[in-house]
Amino acid sequence: MRKNIYLEFGNEYDLDTRLRLIKDIGFDGIFIWQDEQEDRIQQIVEKAQLCGLDIETMHLRFDGCNHLWLDDEMGEDYVATIIDGIHMAHRYHIRTVIMHTVSKKIHPDVNELGLRRIQTILRVCETYHIQLALENTRDLEYIDEVFNRISSPYLKMCFDSGHTHAFTYCLQDVVFEKYASKLACVHLHDNLGDYDAHLVPFSGTVDFQLIMNSLKSIGFCGPLTSEAHIGKEEVIDDQTFLEKVYAALCQLEILYGEQCG
Repeated sequence: MRKNIYLEFGNEYDLDTRLRLIKDIGFDGIFIWQDEQEDRIQQIVEKAQLCGLDIETMHLRFDGCNHLWLDDEMGEDYVATIIDGIHMAHRYHIRTVIMHTVSKKIHPDVNELGLRRIQTILRVCETYHIQLALENTRDLEYIDEVFNRISSPYLKMCFDSGHTHAFTYCLQDVVFEKYASKLACVHLHDNLGDYDAHLVPFSGTVDFQLIMNSLKSIGFCGPLTSEAHIGKEEVIDDQTFLEKVYAALCQLEILYGEQCG
């Protein structure tokens, strides 16, 4: 299975050095975040291509995503920013974008306004043949409601292992079969169940055996993508951290492969 990593995983760095290090350790690709400065996105894309790294996805802006459901100017601004990100993804041939529907423990209820806004966003994705992957965050009901109300071959899901463990529901609550046809990508990282720490897999208490069993059972064979990053108080160099992440992804691949028999 291909193995990818979040580009902004670590310390201050020179982009060329980091991309070469990611490639040399064995990763196949990266995922990036929407940046207000398009010249930076262009630079990342061009340099990644020179290193032979894929850009799997671009995570769209999540600050302000609760306003998606609110009838205010910030909601309109948020939608406009998301659409700008999709245009950017199209320009740089990024075929999947990731979006949050809610954030924080207290957030708005699902409503018609938010659903209409998601349809507007999705129409732009359809125009450019870009997948819109909704990431599970605080509440699976948000994703379920969108999937129930909106039908499109470009409406997908991104499964985040850390969110299932740190927030308001348990991994055992995730019915992977329900999302089998929608699952476009995964973000794999660990925590201790208290907050979204973005630890290297097997450094916390996430049940990765269950996750890999579930991914295998629904036929998911996409890249194993890490969203682990170096903690603010963690003392570790980028190369050592990348080596730990790569080893963890290889172990996850072994768990996945064990299900073949």
